[in-house]
Amino acid sequence: MNIGIITPSRGLIHSRTVESITEGIYSLSNLYKFRFFTTHDKPIPEAQNDCLERAFAWGSEIILSIEEDNVIDTAAFKALLTCDESIAILQYNDRNGSPHGIIHKNEVGEIMWSGIGALKVDRQVFETIGKPYFRTDVRYSIKRKPQGDGSVITHFEEVSSRGPHQYGGLDVDFYTRARAKGYKVYQIQGHIAHHMKLNKLGEPYINNGCHDIQTA
Repeated sequence: MNIGIITPSRGLIHSRTVESITEGIYSLSNLYKFRFFTTHDKPIPEAQNDCLERAFAWGSEIILSIEEDNVIDTAAFKALLTCDESIAILQYNDRNGSPHGIIHKNEVGEIMWSGIGALKVDRQVFETIGKPYFRTDVRYSIKRKPQGDGSVITHFEEVSSRGPHQYGGLDVDFYTRARAKGYKVYQIQGHIAHHMKLNKLGEPYINNGCHDIQTA
């Protein structure tokens, strides 16, 4: 089976991300054929769509989307890839401060949307929702309602269109269209991804030129 790993980038990928992907590939190289796809100078979401087009041209049957600032250890990599569900995700921290990470559910516990930084999707899902696979030209109104147990119920609706090359919203839109086609989103339990944050670029003669990177 061909596995396409996509890491859309605008020019920088964390070394720990590369290391975790490489270790994951090595751990399952006897069972699957892997190929890695990235970009260097495209905006969001063109970067995602470009990687997907090349991954499908190669013959990818499953896509692993691992963003440039996420680290997934080998056990989590295996659990995500070998999940039988058509859409599966790992939880990781939300930089906006939500203690519940990037997974948002409705009243009955269904996942409405999530981040796309640690995501497994069968090829048929993308073929069903059609092109463009990822888009940012739709704006959504998102309302979060905290619950007594600490969880958050999310309601959202499409409210307007906006011009191309806008940052954000591609995750909400992808999951919305997939759910409209009958797909459900499955969370891998017992594993998480680690989201990194670049606080400051490295400087010559300071801290050996190393970047200041925060890992959750």
